Amino acid sequence: MAIVAIAGGTGGVGKTIVEHLQHHGAHKLFILGRKAPAESTPESPTFLVVDYSNVEALTILLEDHKIDTVVSAINLETDAGGQSQLSLIAAADKSQTTRRLIPSEFVTPIDEDDPSSGPGIGCWIPNARALKQTSLEYIRISIGFFSDYWGMPHIKSNLKTFR
Repeated sequence: MAIVAIAGGTGGVGKTIVEHLQHHGAHKLFILGRKAPAESTPESPTFLVVDYSNVEALTILLEDHKIDTVVSAINLETDAGGQSQLSLIAAADKSQTTRRLIPSEFVTPIDEDDPSSGPGIGCWIPNARALKQTSLEYIRISIGFFSDYWGMPHIKSNLKTFR
């Protein structure tokens, strides 16, 4: 059984990842976030409040909970989000228990050598480069436009609608 932490697991893509991992029940789950959610249920994974600016504290947290896999669903559309994931990558690489990481790059394939390879990729490029420099196993998942947007409001979705 893998011990998995989902960073940004309370909203949008992260919440969907948590729901699906819970449904399959094959892994022990933790959710990482800046502040605890207002609501939780007894079935909810353990929520761990983190300070993404403190790499040492993040490393200790990953080791204390024996987290071997990190899935990032941090919103990289802001500089703060980009820096948070960079810190998470650094902490996971330093951790004695964490072996793999899935970065938050779900929308479009990123070519870190081509800044024009996709919309809004300014924060993605430093993260892709940083991940390559680690000893972590990683997979970069790019699925394109989320199919949820084609079905809203007729299907359940955790994603926010376009405005």
